[in-house]
Amino acid sequence: MDTKKYDFYLASPFFNEMQVERMETVLSLLRINGYSVFAPYENSVVENQNLQNPEYRARIFTKNIEAIRASRMVLAITNDKDMGTLFEAGYAYGLGIPVVYFAEDLNGPFNLMLSESGVGVYTDWAKFMKAAQTGCFTYKAEVIPE
Repeated sequence: MDTKKYDFYLASPFFNEMQVERMETVLSLLRINGYSVFAPYENSVVENQNLQNPEYRARIFTKNIEAIRASRMVLAITNDKDMGTLFEAGYAYGLGIPVVYFAEDLNGPFNLMLSESGVGVYTDWAKFMKAAQTGCFTYKAEVIPE
């Protein structure tokens, strides 16, 4: 019996307008295609005024860790190489949760460690959209190790 609550945990930076727009587009695509998605952007946004509060930080951290554990897959948007996104992907991989990477507008080669840890690597929007529509997230873009 599958006890997972979410199809995807969406790991993504959301610190500027372009990151938010990309993340919201991916989130919409997944939901339009019937996937349940936990997005920290919606569920556990860190408020800067509370960062000095250890209980607050622990609560946000725990909520995200629990959501990763409750997800069938992690989708990591790796544009801008956000450390939190990379941590979430690595944590999921360590738990045996499949990780899919999306790196639209990749400027340079895709990282070897990420490529090898992912069941799928997408650098092209059209191929990623097809994966969302078919449910097959195993495509690997041509990867040139950094």
